[in-house]
Amino acid sequence: MKKLLTTLAATAAVALGISGPPANASPAFPTAGDRIVYVFISDVQFNGSSHWFDENSEIDSFDSTQLPDYSGGRWSGVQRVTSASSYQSTVSTFQTEGYYAGCEIWVNGVQVASDSATGRYAVVSCY
Repeated sequence: MKKLLTTLAATAAVALGISGPPANASPAFPTAGDRIVYVFISDVQFNGSSHWFDENSEIDSFDSTQLPDYSGGRWSGVQRVTSASSYQSTVSTFQTEGYYAGCEIWVNGVQVASDSATGRYAVVSCY
């Protein structure tokens, strides 16, 4: 009877689209199924290049980065990735066209990296 109930519960979960926690419990070593969020922050909306690793752990980038969200005197934007890689690299870089640059990396809702810099055309790296 216990096996039947377990089987029925598992079947119902699949049918309803209910899934378990992310693939990896440790944000320090993300892998397939983990959710990565790269955050870029600046004092201006239009910026230089931004770089991050995509879902296949391949580098991706924008030559010009427009940040869409404004709050508290800073502009910000995000790149969201759900990893398809058994070993997911989580590194980002960003260059402002203003005087402030910041970056953050979040894995499964846990912040794992941040950096900020000031000065004309400041550059930051999160890893």
